[in-house]
Amino acid sequence: MSKRYLAFSVVTMFVLIISACAPSAPATSAPTEPSTVATEPATQPPVPTDTAPPPEPTILRLSGGASDFCTIAPSLATQSA
Repeated sequence: MSKRYLAFSVVTMFVLIISACAPSAPATSAPTEPSTVATEPATQPPVPTDTAPPPEPTILRLSGGASDFCTIAPSLATQSA
């Protein structure tokens, strides 16, 4: 088992070194051509719309007490506000 562990370790180190030395992705450049879509200047400022207040945050209680088993499954969690 020691030979397998050594071989696995060497292969893992080789892969990590090769991936660290790989060239980075080429940078993308912005388009050099101007946009051909003509836009009309705004004649009136935009009217602000009434926004609803943000909803209250949802609180998930992940512990039901001392007899509860540990889980973070959302289907087993209880919801309270």
